[in-house]
Amino acid sequence: MNLIERLHEENLRCAEDYLRRESELIDRLQIFDDKKGYRYYDCTSLFQYAVNWLKLSESKSYELIAIARKSRQVPELKKAISQGTINTSQARRIVSVITLEDALKAMTALYLEKKDPVEKAKRILSMKDELSSRRVTTQKTGKRTAIPALVRHEVVNRDKGQCTFRDSQGKRCSNRKWLDLHHRQAVSDGGEHNAANIVTVCRQHHQMHHQFQ
Repeated sequence: MNLIERLHEENLRCAEDYLRRESELIDRLQIFDDKKGYRYYDCTSLFQYAVNWLKLSESKSYELIAIARKSRQVPELKKAISQGTINTSQARRIVSVITLEDALKAMTALYLEKKDPVEKAKRILSMKDELSSRRVTTQKTGKRTAIPALVRHEVVNRDKGQCTFRDSQGKRCSNRKWLDLHHRQAVSDGGEHNAANIVTVCRQHHQMHHQFQ
């Protein structure tokens, strides 16, 4: 394991510990709030206690307290944070939801947005009146550049996050992991960075295509 890989592993451990500790703090703030423990420290509110004694920023104090109080209704909220399914900023968006049913729906939507690239693509594309991917972006020099994010989202949404390769029987590959974006016409041959020229293929079929091209 080289230095970068070792640092990466340490970062992962720190992030996991951070999420766990943040979830524990939400638990303790919830109990402290129930017991009105902040009064023991001459504070009129849990918010004042969090800012003055815990030295949290005002925005972070508000965020954690709001989540702690909403977690009484939706215990899954803390669990989702500790597991890394959602972060506290996303949880804060949920706490504004009034009912338990709506809160659970909001958590599900956030999970899908994070885990499902197709749902993410749909959300981003829905915010665009006109897709910049429809503009001509031919690589006249033959040099490869990064595919624009909007083009990537359009392709992912169109192909539903699945390899588009079909065998001789017309059956589509079911692979939804290790996907690549493949240019029908190579960039070196003047191919464009637009959705019409790009398809989703799994790593195996991508390699196979270039081997027999």
